[in-house]
Amino acid sequence: MSKWFAVIGFCLVGCSAPPIYMRGYSGDPLPKDEVSLVKPSAYLTISRIDSMTGLNIFPSGPGLSTTEYEIELPSGRHYFEISFNSGTAYSFEKLPFTVYLQPNRRYIIRPVINERRWKPELVDVTNKKPECWTMGIGILTRPRGCE
Repeated sequence: MSKWFAVIGFCLVGCSAPPIYMRGYSGDPLPKDEVSLVKPSAYLTISRIDSMTGLNIFPSGPGLSTTEYEIELPSGRHYFEISFNSGTAYSFEKLPFTVYLQPNRRYIIRPVINERRWKPELVDVTNKKPECWTMGIGILTRPRGCE
């Protein structure tokens, strides 16, 4: 019986590879105190960040295999184009999303779903509990205590 609980636990937790780390700007790397990290939640697809077009940033999970992204961006204003597909609510249209990032912060972008419509939301999780910065952000899109 306990063997089955172990198998079920493995399936629920999944295997997570190290995040794919990318710089969302060109040129030389900036000092850490001048940049922020942005992590999109599962089911979002980022196709544009500022002048970088043709992107296919698609975090997957939760499941047996997850793919996470951590995007380094300089502080300031940034423009994204984002689409969403969870299997129940979706938008093939790329929604524009403009944010202002403070330096040396960690943010997640997650979907907020209302009556079969959705919009992206930026949440600063710098001083939140560690699970606010994990792929768990894709599970029901809102872990408790991360608002």
